[in-house]
Amino acid sequence: MIEQRLILATFVLLFASCASEPALRLGQDVASRHPITVQDDNQVISLPVASQLDGDSRMKIATFASAWRQDRGRQIEIRIPNKTPQDKIVQAQFDRIRQQLLSEGVRGSVRLIREPAMLGEATIISLRFLRSKANVVTPCGVWPDDLASASSLSGWDNEPYANFGCAYQTMMAVQTSDPRDLTSMRAASPADGEMRARALAAIRRGQDPSVTWGVQAPGIGGAGQ
Repeated sequence: MIEQRLILATFVLLFASCASEPALRLGQDVASRHPITVQDDNQVISLPVASQLDGDSRMKIATFASAWRQDRGRQIEIRIPNKTPQDKIVQAQFDRIRQQLLSEGVRGSVRLIREPAMLGEATIISLRFLRSKANVVTPCGVWPDDLASASSLSGWDNEPYANFGCAYQTMMAVQTSDPRDLTSMRAASPADGEMRARALAAIRRGQDPSVTWGVQAPGIGGAGQ
């Protein structure tokens, strides 16, 4: 009788321990703890006012125009200083910038904003437009709990810590070429009609429709002869 009660108590404890295991909670997944969102952010470059566009300025404009084309061409703002002793040089530099933007394929709306020059600051021309950017909402480097605490059981529950996955998500957001790919899939490209017709013709002839690619690499001893 005592043995039966001990066996019954053992089973009760086993079932109770199984029932007390914590369920998967929202926030344990990396994507939900450190979500990537698509937001509007300014793409900005600043160019010095000079008698000509140097190589560095031309490269910045080319990169700026490439980002504008990728983002499907929102309105560009060009901010130039107003009422300065260099007004003629500023206007000439603006014309050169506008000409390079045209040569880079920028055909959208460009808004010119004249701002009062700040005394003591360098004379610059800034270009900007709003573009989509992937960002991680939560900041990295947050450690609310001591992972190696010996004075409490905090951190002993075998669950992901708060900062886990933040660096990974941030890396994914920074390396995303087109953030809109995170919100919806791209349209499929049309099928290759010629390849489809060739494959169907081969199947009708009872042949293998796959393509065999032959690569002939020169031997190491014959290279350069």
